[in-house]
Amino acid sequence: MAREKPPAAPADAGTKETAPLIETRVIRSRLVDIPPHLGRPERLRKGDRLSLRLFDDDVYQAEIVNVSTNVQGTVTVFAEVRLPCPGYLVAVTTHGRSLITIDLPGARRQYMITYDDGAGAYRAHELELDESPVGPDDVLLPTDSDNKE
Repeated sequence: MAREKPPAAPADAGTKETAPLIETRVIRSRLVDIPPHLGRPERLRKGDRLSLRLFDDDVYQAEIVNVSTNVQGTVTVFAEVRLPCPGYLVAVTTHGRSLITIDLPGARRQYMITYDDGAGAYRAHELELDESPVGPDDVLLPTDSDNKE
């Protein structure tokens, strides 16, 4: 019996033609406290403010835009970061554990907060995002025929 090949990925599924390769580097990491009510939707409302101290010099203020709970009880909080610079915060909590990402596109920074089983606490990682350089083979140059109708 012949084995079937898995279906090919769609043309826009992150190929080098549609998305640059992103490399992530951890700049620093430390244990942090997160708001204990992040997984309790009854205590979260649109317009509420969240404050997260990730590092001594980094305190982020965000305003909740949306709170949702799926059928399995997973709570998702979406907030706009206001200070120190604009960005977005997404917190997903399931079975009492949260995963939080804070994206600051203008600062080219991203923070990820995960539960560290070994430490029994949450750990914040400051990430630096770098787009890989595009090589000469990746550049599409228009031909003369592209400019003619």
